[in-house]
Amino acid sequence: MIKNGKDDIFNDKEVLLKVITFHPEEQKAHDEYLDLIEAISKATNQQSQVNEADRRSNDEIQVQLQKYLFDRYGFFYERKRGEYADGVRAGYIQRSQILDREIFLRMCKCCDMEPADARRMSLLQLFERQHFERTLRDPNRFEEYYFAYRCFIALNQIKKGFSRDKKNKFGIMNYGNGLQYGIYGIISACRLKLGEQKLTGDVQEIVNTTLGEWIKFEEFAVEQPDNSYYFRLYIDTETGIQKRDLNFNNYYKGRTLTKDLRTFFGIRQI
Repeated sequence: MIKNGKDDIFNDKEVLLKVITFHPEEQKAHDEYLDLIEAISKATNQQSQVNEADRRSNDEIQVQLQKYLFDRYGFFYERKRGEYADGVRAGYIQRSQILDREIFLRMCKCCDMEPADARRMSLLQLFERQHFERTLRDPNRFEEYYFAYRCFIALNQIKKGFSRDKKNKFGIMNYGNGLQYGIYGIISACRLKLGEQKLTGDVQEIVNTTLGEWIKFEEFAVEQPDNSYYFRLYIDTETGIQKRDLNFNNYYKGRTLTKDLRTFFGIRQI
């Protein structure tokens, strides 16, 4: 019973409360502790709607990633939804310091040369255990993933520069459809171009160099026989002239993108 006073609205009300405690002597190992938290979280979450990203938040690989990015770069990887909200509201943390977990996982896909999946997959699919454990699994690649994230930020800054240009929205005249539909493909190409170099190179230079080749890359892609589904030839019924339907939106989500990137940039697999 909760009775705090004669006029208290909680008088004669009962509240169901579940309390889970951990005793130090029972926490034999850190891994076992995390496993137990995740097991409790899964059991509890069956009672309420919790998305897959939140269910993965206590996975050891994400705990390691969060620590690595903060210790090395001072960035806050948000493995738990809204965990830095109070810090942002209080002004202790800038939003630009927070790394979005969904975007970061898409960067991992780009490093795995799966840019089409990075663009196509939903948040639910990205964090489903079967996909998540195949994608984010190796702490030795954290630097590589962070490089891809920096490329993503640089590309979005370039894209933003065309936002007010009504005659050249998305920079189509400069970079084709890359900034509109193909950012994840560009990031995979940047990773390919870097090859086995250390991941300390000038990100802006690598991004600019890759973008400078993007119109030629799209011209190459259009001519590939395997891409006829995306770039269909047809005869205009009114003029009788042969034209080509350019469906870059679906191409950058399609099965041939990775092969074309490898072929065009001529770099062995990583």
